[in-house]
Amino acid sequence: MKSRFSCRVKYVARVISALRSAGIQVCKGKAKGDIYVFFVHSKQEDAAVAALKSRGIEYELVQSGGVKYFKKRAAAGAGLIVAAVVTLIACIVCSLFVFDVQVSCEDKMTAALITQILQENVGKRKSEIDEEALEEEIYAQAENVSFVHLKIRGGILTANAVMQNETPKEPEERENVYALCDGVVESIAVFSGTAEVKPGDVIKRGDLLISGRRITGQDDMGNDVYEACPASGVVTARTYTGGRTRVPLSYAEKVRTGNFVTYNLLNLCGIQAGSDKGCGYEYYEREETRRKFAALLPFSLTSVTYYELTSRIVETSEADLDVIIARKQAEYLSSLQGAEILNAYKDVKKLDNYYIIDIYYEHIAPAA
Repeated sequence: MKSRFSCRVKYVARVISALRSAGIQVCKGKAKGDIYVFFVHSKQEDAAVAALKSRGIEYELVQSGGVKYFKKRAAAGAGLIVAAVVTLIACIVCSLFVFDVQVSCEDKMTAALITQILQENVGKRKSEIDEEALEEEIYAQAENVSFVHLKIRGGILTANAVMQNETPKEPEERENVYALCDGVVESIAVFSGTAEVKPGDVIKRGDLLISGRRITGQDDMGNDVYEACPASGVVTARTYTGGRTRVPLSYAEKVRTGNFVTYNLLNLCGIQAGSDKGCGYEYYEREETRRKFAALLPFSLTSVTYYELTSRIVETSEADLDVIIARKQAEYLSSLQGAEILNAYKDVKKLDNYYIIDIYYEHIAPAA
């Protein structure tokens, strides 16, 4: 088996001369960038090292061959076996304890409260945890929980909580009906109260459409007499949905350079091995992924990666504008599903630094 060496390409002639002078044969030499990799027989490794050192040549012994190689592999294998045994013993011991909690609940505030209650049990032996008592404590502090179930899986204490169904409030009777949008009244049907507008009237949001009063007769002077009543009815109006969007002619975009650095953090029952040392990039994007192993081994592995970013100027093309217009049209039309659309308006103007996109839809909509 051969030993692998490397040196700078500019030192190749000196390396070969030194080794040949010492009676050492160089084989399988190959340049990789500005690094030259070559091999010598493992029995001549020590002689090659001595020859290169005597000439003061910079080199690196990448990998030893022969007996030295197998000794290193055996030492590494023994280390792995010892590490595996220690890890197995630690996992068996740690599996007797709770080291994390997980809560499943639709309400975020309630989930945070339950998590706080369960966190007090992290680090305890599983045999010391009274699940029934914990459930009673959750019911006492989270009054809006109708059902909760606790279970210990591996080293994780899990809770599944179901919220009480809220009873919908009875609709309040309104004394008046006001406009919900700007537009032109298309139709009006009064069920209770008095109409204050008629088809063709221009209305603004908040205008009175149906008042909470009705005529009961006339007085001696011939004036109408009213009495209070709940106002209700259906009013439709021609209105507009849409808006104006500004799009810059060019913009700076962050892109990855291909350089990155990754840190792996091992957490075993709250004890963390490894650290997040950050990065030296001026602009970067940070991604973090966490994998939990709770079924058999109570530990988690978190990978933190920093990607270097650089800026580039991107010009807004016509294709980009078409995509933005289509997206805006789809956004407006999604809010008009089922509505009667009368007209559609689209206009694009190019100014010095940006485009102006106006998109509007004239349609019939409930105004009250």
